[in-house]
Amino acid sequence: MIDHSAILYRYDKKYRFVLTSEVVFYLGSEFPTVEKRLDFSDAAGHQWLRMEGRCMWISPQYAWNGCSPRPLGRWGIWWLGTPDTRATIQASLPHDVLYQFLGSPGFPFTRAQCDLVFLRMMQIKGFPLALAYWAAVRTCGGIDRALTKGKS
Repeated sequence: MIDHSAILYRYDKKYRFVLTSEVVFYLGSEFPTVEKRLDFSDAAGHQWLRMEGRCMWISPQYAWNGCSPRPLGRWGIWWLGTPDTRATIQASLPHDVLYQFLGSPGFPFTRAQCDLVFLRMMQIKGFPLALAYWAAVRTCGGIDRALTKGKS
C-alpha cells in the first residue's frame, strides 16, 4: 500500500507540472525498506528525493511531465502515449522522480518497483485504466528512459 500527503502542483509551460510544496509518500511492505537515509540530487546539486525507512520525500519545485504523451506529426494533431488525468498526474510524480534516480549509486529500487509505485498510486485513486497505463509504462518506460536519459 502507498499513502501520501496532499500533492499540490501548478501547471508549467516548460515541464508541464511543478510541485509547489514538499510531498511525502509512505510505501508499503512490498517495497524495500531504506535502513539509512538516502538523498538524491541532480547534477546542479539540488536535492529532489530523500528516502528513509518506508518513506520518500519529494522537494518543492520538482518538475515532471506526467504520463509523457508525445505529439506526432508536423502540427502535433496526433498524440502517442497515455493522456493525463488527475489520478495519473499524481501517480506520475513519484514514478518520475524514482526514474530520474534509477541506477544512481545506492538507489534501492528496481525499474519494476518504480513502475509498481505508479500502479499502486493509480489504484489508490480508483483510476479504472490503471492496469492499462501500468502495462504501457512497463512496455515503453525503459525505452523512453534509455532515449531521454541525461536530456532535459
